[in-house]
Amino acid sequence: MVIRDRLSLHNPLPNARRTQSSGPAPASDRVELGGTRLEGPPAWGWSMTGDIRYHEVKSEILGNSRQVWVYLPPGYAQNPDKDYPVLYAMDGQNVFEKGTAFGGNEWRMDEAAQRAMTQGTMKEAIIVAVSNAGAQRIEEYSPKADPQYGGGGAEKFAQFLKTELKPMIDGAYRTQTAPESTGVLGSSMGGLVSLYLGLAHSNTFGLVGALSPSLWFAEKDMIKSWAEHPPAQRPAKIWLDMGDRESQTDGDQNGIPDTLDNTRALRDVLASQGQPGLLYREIPGGTHTEGAWSERIQDVLQGLLPPA
Repeated sequence: MVIRDRLSLHNPLPNARRTQSSGPAPASDRVELGGTRLEGPPAWGWSMTGDIRYHEVKSEILGNSRQVWVYLPPGYAQNPDKDYPVLYAMDGQNVFEKGTAFGGNEWRMDEAAQRAMTQGTMKEAIIVAVSNAGAQRIEEYSPKADPQYGGGGAEKFAQFLKTELKPMIDGAYRTQTAPESTGVLGSSMGGLVSLYLGLAHSNTFGLVGALSPSLWFAEKDMIKSWAEHPPAQRPAKIWLDMGDRESQTDGDQNGIPDTLDNTRALRDVLASQGQPGLLYREIPGGTHTEGAWSERIQDVLQGLLPPA
């Protein structure tokens, strides 16, 4: 499989706030799950837009820590009685800030959300960018182990999101907690785990954004699993897409890249099962890069959370 999937590649995660040393974050920045729930302090970054808060989160379930950035919609402070939908974004260091993003290329999701919400083409929402765990990224983002790359820890990651991080976010911020108001999204392996969360935990995560998901992983287990074990409860909406230039590998020699074959196969499975709210896109010229995902992230946000 010739595809830039960033499987084991990761950046160190510098603190998103300006500090005077490279030591541990101030105590006010660190959140041990199960403790007091407080809004995070303002995040600092070279390219952040809007009101973004910062947390360092320690997980007992995963046995590790990670950085979390929380984007608050434009009207958040002015509407103290209003609750908001929440989207949890995978590979969170790539989402808002070029200083932490892979190769310095961010998704610019904060700019896209700010623009869409201001223009009224998207519901106002909170976006929680959850950094990956570096060397443990494959483990956490894969439902089943791959013969070459290993993995298979997505269920533990799901429990971290459901029972540790989400309660913390719901306690610290004004959120709508119903599944149809709670989403997950990501690209590549982050897209794969987002699909898993929608399949296995749609009672919590009712909105799914899967950009260029790594459906080849673990011998296409995600496609097989959904086909053979349709969930009793389905997510309310799924955005599924793939660029037509993400890979040139064509194992069956049918003239179509395997990445597109795989995505079409999952689309067909979902459609045959009557999946509601299925938004499928093939992106002309789309590559497997942060830049390509940033170009369509506003469409994804508007698709998952259109204005009422």
